[in-house]
Amino acid sequence: MEYKKVTPETLGELRKIFGDRNVMTEAEKIESYSYDEGGKQFSHMPEVVVKAENEEQIVQLMKLANREHIPVTHGVQVLVWQVALFHFMVASCSRWRR
Repeated sequence: MEYKKVTPETLGELRKIFGDRNVMTEAEKIESYSYDEGGKQFSHMPEVVVKAENEEQIVQLMKLANREHIPVTHGVQVLVWQVALFHFMVASCSRWRR
């Protein structure tokens, strides 16, 4: 299986799921998601960062990512091997209301 990039259509679907304010593509907003505690020597910019507010949004994200063959990783602490190898989306639960 070959991983795919995030397309404008995928971004539109993400905005429907998360709302415009919770879908980030601007480099200055997502740069901190491009590396882990090991530092920036292995950094790779995600294509998009989404901020989930509930479990249903994560379910919808994973269905979309699976259908489109786009890897997803969680939160601020991105694993180095994922950062270095793939195009990907980051799902942050920082806005999750518990």
